[in-house]
Amino acid sequence: DAWKMTQAFSLFRLGRLERAEKIFRELLGYPEMRAPANFFVANCIFARSHYADSLPYYEAAVAAGDVPGNRALNAYYYNQGLAFYQLHRFHEAAAAFRNSIDLYAQDPLPWLFLGRSQTELGEYAAAIEAYESAIRIRSDFRLAYYQLARLHAEHGDKQRSEELFVKVNELRQQELDEEQLLARRLKLS
Repeated sequence: DAWKMTQAFSLFRLGRLERAEKIFRELLGYPEMRAPANFFVANCIFARSHYADSLPYYEAAVAAGDVPGNRALNAYYYNQGLAFYQLHRFHEAAAAFRNSIDLYAQDPLPWLFLGRSQTELGEYAAAIEAYESAIRIRSDFRLAYYQLARLHAEHGDKQRSEELFVKVNELRQQELDEEQLLARRLKLS
């Protein structure tokens, strides 16, 4: 079973979604594999942009994976949130991202998408706090700075917005400088 899971995961990472999904579906019948198998069936479906079809599998992964010690449960909620977000079901997306955060608050991505969901719901103060949380976790998270700057420009502190856009540009320049340095190193070697 573990070998099949490894094989299916490798196929998934290679983008061979149909073959990976077939093996993950075979693993659905094994109680100890039910949570991760459902999760990866959902991921295969999601990767083909069939977001609504992925939801029952994310729900099954969450149900089977909600056991003490399952360190992957936050990822199940996060990916479920992404599916809801793609379907513009922002209330459900926000709830899933909150569940992910409750389990592991040190990943900036659930905070970012919680903020995006709250922005879509018109909950601007809450969205600002979510983006700020993402930045506190990862101080170089340019996308969170950008979303926060946009939100402040439209619904918040205009001065803070300008400061944040400056930070976005600084981070972008830093990334470009790092890429250029890496390219030089590769060229010299």
